[in-house]
Amino acid sequence: MAMAALVSACGTAPPEATSIKRPNFTGQTSRLFIVANVGDDLRTSKDEGSDEFAALVTKTLSACGTEVEFLFRDPLDLQDTTRQKIAAFKPDAILDFHWLKAQSGGSMAFTSYVAEMFVVGSKTGVWQADIHFYDVGNLGRRMAHLLLDRMKADGVISPTCVVPSPRD
Repeated sequence: MAMAALVSACGTAPPEATSIKRPNFTGQTSRLFIVANVGDDLRTSKDEGSDEFAALVTKTLSACGTEVEFLFRDPLDLQDTTRQKIAAFKPDAILDFHWLKAQSGGSMAFTSYVAEMFVVGSKTGVWQADIHFYDVGNLGRRMAHLLLDRMKADGVISPTCVVPSPRD
């Protein structure tokens, strides 16, 4: 009750992330292709927030032995080259990271994202995370932290990976 009053008074709450991994997935791929449609809070194409998100995720995963390639999809692009870029990179797994919804009225605004990982050649997802932010400030860094933290907790990346801080 006190927390609810504090959240209402401040208008923000800490971000939330939940995730689940398929029990038979052993995790830790060596090549990960990330398709991102991050929506208006990080923009659809690359900008400062999405650049920071991609840089932190790439740096962290590279340090843990996973080669990463990002594709920020623009929904207005009439030439979808996603399949060609995936084929050229030859990943072990694909992570689809996309904006789900946002609300900006009432006492608390929020933005929600979904991350779904698929092993190449499989039609079944092996890992999924739902991430919700109630304050979009410094979103690129905080989103990288939450995504990588959930991946580490679920054994999708090495337990020795150093997850970046949510703050500068």
